[in-house]
Amino acid sequence: MADTDTIKFLEEVKKGKPRRFVMICKGIKILSLIVYKKGTVESFKKKAKEHGQGQFYHGVVDGKGQNIVFNLCKEDGYDQPPGKALILKDYLKSHLSMQLKPDYRIVEALPDVVEEDEADEIEEEAIADVPDTSEIQARFSSLAAGIKQFVATQPDRRVEILKPAKVVKEYLADPSSNAQPDANDALAKVEELVASASPQSKSNTDGRAEQWKKGLKDIAPQVKSAVQSGSSSAVEIKQELTLARARADKGDYESALSGLAKIKQLLKVTPQSDVLAIWRDAKDSVDSELNSFVNELRKTGDEYLMKIAEGGVNAFVAGPKGLYVKLQAALIGYQGAKGDAREKARGKILNAVTEYQKYVGASGFLRVADSNKLNGPLNMQSTLLGALTEIREALSS
Repeated sequence: MADTDTIKFLEEVKKGKPRRFVMICKGIKILSLIVYKKGTVESFKKKAKEHGQGQFYHGVVDGKGQNIVFNLCKEDGYDQPPGKALILKDYLKSHLSMQLKPDYRIVEALPDVVEEDEADEIEEEAIADVPDTSEIQARFSSLAAGIKQFVATQPDRRVEILKPAKVVKEYLADPSSNAQPDANDALAKVEELVASASPQSKSNTDGRAEQWKKGLKDIAPQVKSAVQSGSSSAVEIKQELTLARARADKGDYESALSGLAKIKQLLKVTPQSDVLAIWRDAKDSVDSELNSFVNELRKTGDEYLMKIAEGGVNAFVAGPKGLYVKLQAALIGYQGAKGDAREKARGKILNAVTEYQKYVGASGFLRVADSNKLNGPLNMQSTLLGALTEIREALSS
């Protein structure tokens, strides 16, 4: 099965960014190729060998556009390339659906692989302990009208509400201080006082409370799915949900329901932006179960079963005519497309889903493998079909 990350990193190579690679060859045949950016050679060597035993190669691939070069270093013991460039070209086309003009090169020193995101990681670590004031600021801002109303209607209690309000303001002016716990307590007090002075009738409040509980229950599965997918909207959804819950806890169901409406709008765009994440999760699950099954076949010592294990069972999952690779390529293309190109890419995904769904649903191999007695039951067939259905629904909504 093709590695989505390998396709992604080769696309980066085409843009002039060198990436590392490992490769297993048996004679002139390439058994596996993994292109990566971070990690140890040994860890990826182990992963590559899951597809079969053979001669191991590793190095750095670089280039520009369709012309890419797989560099192998003399110091690593390489004095000859793994094979002919034409075989490598055919492998990239048949296994990854990539039209490239590759070549091999034996070099004295490998090109550097620059970690572009290293500075971002350092920055994230540096600011990790800085308090997040966004929620406190949002909650406090929403209370402005309520504070004014409280002071106007109960002037003899104005100090009671203005004193904690001042603590919150001072914290927001200097969030690097250690006053966040005090600010949270003060904010809770302000919210309590504002809620106590609210003109809402008890019956109206109860109705809003029930509406909030039902709305929260209805969107819970979608919120969970969006957060687990790590989508671009996930962080904003979590923030809005935290803020809405805080308002509901204080009895401000009007604001809580407004937050719920915003979350629903965010959820509407989440599935279409994360179809690749849906597929990646399914792929990881199936790869894990398939590798476990192959290992169990090898452990039996049975000559027939070991031949099956070494015979490329991945092909039974990938399907004929590169169905699996075609779907992954369409999903990757969709991620970066915009406008008319995005709509065209959407159509390609739906066509690929239809073809692959038919193959997976009729796969006798998957039915047998899922019900095997060595390490079964497994869920490869249901996992793939479930992900394909989820992708179709996301793109059809």
